[in-house]
Amino acid sequence: MEGCLYRNNINYYLVDSVASHFIIIIDLETFKQQFIQKDVIDKDFERIDFNSENIIELLHSYEMFQNQIDMDDFKDFNYMVFDKRKYYIRNWRDVYDFIVNPN
Repeated sequence: MEGCLYRNNINYYLVDSVASHFIIIIDLETFKQQFIQKDVIDKDFERIDFNSENIIELLHSYEMFQNQIDMDDFKDFNYMVFDKRKYYIRNWRDVYDFIVNPN
């Protein structure tokens, strides 16, 4: 579960760490950490599969990335291109790191 991406309505959340009854998530709109109960995430959140379509959908929620991401070689080589630079993306944590520091 750690490193997975979830959506609740239109907001995205990255699971940062997991404890016995609680999960620490990072809100990808505010970049703040929150505690939630495990049963809440199972009940009220949708798990997002890691694929190029979902990466693009997430990145398009940020104005600076809209129509600026090239994912043509993602399936074969696990990288995307932004601002003429390659970024290797192997998991949702890599996507988060890219969002926080794209340069």
